[in-house]
Amino acid sequence: GVEAAGRAQQIHDGLVAKSLETGDDLIAPSTVSYNALLNCWSKSKSPSSPDRAEKIISVMIGRGVRPDVVSFTSAIDCVAKAGRSTAGDDGLRLFRQMESLAAQAQQNGRSTSESLGLQPNIYAYSALANAIAKGTDADAPQKALALLDEMKQKSREG
Repeated sequence: GVEAAGRAQQIHDGLVAKSLETGDDLIAPSTVSYNALLNCWSKSKSPSSPDRAEKIISVMIGRGVRPDVVSFTSAIDCVAKAGRSTAGDDGLRLFRQMESLAAQAQQNGRSTSESLGLQPNIYAYSALANAIAKGTDADAPQKALALLDEMKQKSREG
């Protein structure tokens, strides 16, 4: 629950502090450690987990730790599980941020694996569909259908 996620946050914050203090790359936070933290917040169902998840993604980017599709899927899952009326829009904003980072990586000539690591997969689409379903937008059915159309189009493109 919330207590476990809070404890995971404390442990991760301690890891970050120690890494900065010592300069030891072996204990430097990574995409994997941040993803574990995001997963904890996702499972907590805390009303504040979407804000925490967005902050974690921001911190990752600011520290040069590359978020991946797992990072964004967990953040979108936080949005879906928090019970906010804006879940659909919030999830969609995170999803588009992920796609934007993937496009930037490709445009900047970074490795294909970097842009591929941000490509939406079935789990990301499922988390977004769940967020749309949990929101209270009157146009949620249209958003869900548009998402389905997008998935079909991307599937045809390969």
